Amino acid sequence: MIRSGLVYGAALTVALACLNLLLPSSCSAQAPKVVIEGYIRQMGTGAALEGDVNVIEGVAARVVTNYRTDSRGHFRFESAAAGQKILVAKAPGHVSVTRVLAPPTGPMVEVNFQLAPAVKVSGWITDTKGVPVDGATVRVLYPGEPLVFALEQEIGNAQTDASGRFVLPYVRSQANFVLEISKPGYLPAFSPRLATQAAEIKDLRVQVEMRRGGAIRGVVEDRSGRSIPGVVLDIRALAAVEPAGFVGSSVAALEATSRRAVTSPDGRFSLAGLPLGPVVLVARHEAYKPAKVEVPVPGEDQTVEIRLTLEKR
Repeated sequence: MIRSGLVYGAALTVALACLNLLLPSSCSAQAPKVVIEGYIRQMGTGAALEGDVNVIEGVAARVVTNYRTDSRGHFRFESAAAGQKILVAKAPGHVSVTRVLAPPTGPMVEVNFQLAPAVKVSGWITDTKGVPVDGATVRVLYPGEPLVFALEQEIGNAQTDASGRFVLPYVRSQANFVLEISKPGYLPAFSPRLATQAAEIKDLRVQVEMRRGGAIRGVVEDRSGRSIPGVVLDIRALAAVEPAGFVGSSVAALEATSRRAVTSPDGRFSLAGLPLGPVVLVARHEAYKPAKVEVPVPGEDQTVEIRLTLEKR
């Protein structure tokens, strides 16, 4: 009874506010809505799939809302009519499908999805000498296809064990793909192009060249030689780390070439796994003028020491 009283009390407050001409915003009309409805079915068979539809809205601050299907794979929900939406349909054991939905022109939109069964890929990663690559992250890339949205389980993010073994349970069927292998202190490595021709790929053996990256470490000081903590360093490596002609969305390549560090209480910083070639560092601190310096990384497993001086604003 107390809970009901609170609900009705809130409704009464709003009703009274609507009688006050000084509060027009409280009585403004609701934003237009649109009904989005459809089915999730299995590709090829047309069988109904119980799953979910994620709706992603917004640009700077994205809002993700999840809607569950019924046993027939049917979903129906109401959403704000304004703005572009990204719809992601998913179901257990299947690869998700993404649709970009333009602002609708009518009160209802029908969107149907067909999901293909996922392929399970497992195997081992070794270096060129046949030594297992342990503690590495293995991801799946589809060359030539920029990602609009991807579920983590489908990207992979699988960790290799002591024997270099990995398991990727959500690889697309009938697709060409590349494995991206990343490990702290090393440059990212990529497998040759592979293909899924069966429902499961077992004992895949991928041999990659694991090359240690270079490192930069140093200290940031003011003119008097005092170390400056909390300096933000944006580091951009100019050398490419992806294979020639490769077009994809490599997380490891982005992390290797575009990094950020913050100086410690003693003004020091350190970054490893950088590619051979020029690296641009931009240092920023609210009390000092920004500084930019270009540093050459001479080679694999080599460290460059720098000392950076910032001027007071």
